[in-house]
Amino acid sequence: MIPTISLNASEEEIVSSLRDACINVGFFYLEDHSIPQNLLDNVFAQSRQLFSLPMDQKLELSDSLLTRGYTRFGEETLDPINQKRGDTKEGEILSAPLCVQV
Repeated sequence: MIPTISLNASEEEIVSSLRDACINVGFFYLEDHSIPQNLLDNVFAQSRQLFSLPMDQKLELSDSLLTRGYTRFGEETLDPINQKRGDTKEGEILSAPLCVQV
């Protein structure tokens, strides 16, 4: 079962719950976060649109130098001690813009 963590709890309880979820489960749901539902719906819609693109278009969105953008199946190995193959997921790594000097 995926744990649900309320951001209305005490800071100590939130930290403890996050730690437990990350170590023992690997996933968690957050509730009481105040993110508007229409924003969440838009993010999921944009994600569906991104991941439905053809592979060549998704790969154009990948920046291995800055480790940003699209990551394909098997590209990441988040637990190399216990994994022989890469993770079975696609992803999109987002971050604030970086100032890169050339």
